[in-house]
Amino acid sequence: MIYVDTLCFHYPHTQRPVFVDFSLHVPAGEFVCILGQSGCGKTTLLHLIAGFLAPIAGRIVVNGLPVCGAGPERAMIFQEATLFPWLTVADNVGFGLRAQGMGKAAITQTVTAQLERMGLAEYAHRYPCHLSGGMRQRVALARVLVLEPPVLLMDEPFSALDIPTRERLQDDLLTLWMTQGNTIIYVTHSAEEAAYLAGRILVFAPSGAIIHQEQVCASWPRDRLGAERLAVEQRLRTVLRNAATS
Repeated sequence: MIYVDTLCFHYPHTQRPVFVDFSLHVPAGEFVCILGQSGCGKTTLLHLIAGFLAPIAGRIVVNGLPVCGAGPERAMIFQEATLFPWLTVADNVGFGLRAQGMGKAAITQTVTAQLERMGLAEYAHRYPCHLSGGMRQRVALARVLVLEPPVLLMDEPFSALDIPTRERLQDDLLTLWMTQGNTIIYVTHSAEEAAYLAGRILVFAPSGAIIHQEQVCASWPRDRLGAERLAVEQRLRTVLRNAATS
């Protein structure tokens, strides 16, 4: 689980606060989406939880341990797939396992199983430059998931993809989450995406405060065109419009 307790933060080059006494609790296994306009602190919060940034005040605790820097139990997935271009798909996916000191035979077995699970087995020996954007993002996701991190922090990971690819990867992510039970915090600009993916949705004000929480009761898998999902999306759009004009 993730506890963010009375967090205060501003960037060194400015005294304008991003967060002032901000608190959040995400139980283990929950899928949370964060919505809000650019500059409201969505990505900053992920970087703080990941340990890439340090709070000015307050504390962040993940699974009972204070966050004092980056750690393997908290994996970050970015908008652009951050793959090593000189490594094959299989070597990219196995990179973290090698860094952990896993033996070669065990790496091969683990990577092969993950690639099959992600529908990437036939691309194992290709290089990133030979893959589409959607395939590269799938490899980036596989490279993280093979490490079995309890916490996934996802910063608009599918926003740059075409609609069919984005929807396919959303479904892949939900299947993996329901199988593995990771705790996920997912940043998006899309009310449609949040209403399809999340169990709980937080809307941030420009000031970094939470101005709306939406508990989505619809079970998974969800109907993209179902009345319940569409109603959630409409409520979120209304909140976002009001926040932008207030």
